[in-house]
Amino acid sequence: MEIGIENANTFRDVGAKYKVGVDPYPLCRPPLSMFGSQIKRMTSDQFFRSNEDVFDLVFIDGLHTYEQTYRDLLNTFLTSSSEVLILIDDVVPSDMFAASRSQLECQILKQA
Repeated sequence: MEIGIENANTFRDVGAKYKVGVDPYPLCRPPLSMFGSQIKRMTSDQFFRSNEDVFDLVFIDGLHTYEQTYRDLLNTFLTSSSEVLILIDDVVPSDMFAASRSQLECQILKQA
C-alpha cells in the first residue's frame, strides 16, 4: 500500500501482485486498476476506517504533517501483518519552513 500516490511514479514501479494506492486527489493517468492495483480516491483516515486488507509493505508519503504521518503510522500498525515493512518519506525537513506543523503554514512562510 502507498499513502499519497500523487502521479504514481513510485506506485507503478513496485512489483507486487496486489497493491493499493490511497490519495484523495491522485494525478496518475491512465487508471492503474488493470495492473492488479486499486486506487482509493479518499483520505488515508477514510481508508483505514473501512479497510479490511492486511499489508506487508506500506509506503507513507501522504500529507507530510507530523499529526497525519503519526496517525497513518498507527493505523498501519493496526491493519498490517506482524512483519510489515513501513517506509516513511520526508522525515527530515528540507528547510526550516518544511518543519511547520501544517502544509498551508509552510507554503505561506516560503512565499514570504
